[in-house]
Amino acid sequence: MTNKRKSGKVAPVVRGLLFVAYGVPIIWIVITSLKTSGQVFNTGWGMIFFSPNITAYTKNLHGALLQAGLQSIIIATGTCVLVLLIAVPAGYGLARTTGRIPTIALGALIILQMVPQTATVIPLFQVFGSWGLLDNTLGVVIADTALLTPFAVLLLRPFFRGVPIAL
Repeated sequence: MTNKRKSGKVAPVVRGLLFVAYGVPIIWIVITSLKTSGQVFNTGWGMIFFSPNITAYTKNLHGALLQAGLQSIIIATGTCVLVLLIAVPAGYGLARTTGRIPTIALGALIILQMVPQTATVIPLFQVFGSWGLLDNTLGVVIADTALLTPFAVLLLRPFFRGVPIAL
């Protein structure tokens, strides 16, 4: 009983410390984003009391930030779809088959995971240059897919092994 009583008193203190450590900086960033450039450097009461201003948001959302956000969504969605199209069948196949070939394939996937991503930059640059995919969103999607597929297969294989064959 004493442990429950002590933990009941400690929990609000821990929550308060976590809020101060994680919540206050986020609130500070949001408040600062609503200030003008001149108000950001105010001291005293001007630091707390100000009139909110959203010109920074409107200026940046009409510019390159909106285009970059849309391009990031396209790249993330395309990469996710391609990785799943490749990794789900590969993970399922490696989970359901036994023998020498799946063992070699798993070893190859682990070795591919150990290769630093920076070591693949020059070969990818040469290949994408010959394919005409440099400075192209499709090239980024294909490169990300190539880098993430081994990890996805290794992640999905144990999941498929846990699913009963009857399903």
